Amino acid sequence: GLALKTAAYETKTDVVDIQTARTFVQSAMNDPRYTLAARKLDEMSDEDVVRIYQQLQKLQSDSE
Repeated sequence: GLALKTAAYETKTDVVDIQTARTFVQSAMNDPRYTLAARKLDEMSDEDVVRIYQQLQKLQSDSE
């Protein structure tokens, strides 16, 4: 398998832990409230995962 990278990405307001982002996106893929394109998480770049994570976080906060 692929070795998991441990990295953090700075965004405009936060530092996002890539493992946290990957875990969140993985759970969102199984959540009927979200529709995500069928891509394997391990094939996504860290940047893609962080972008999707941020979009999902925004959707979640907008719906509360």
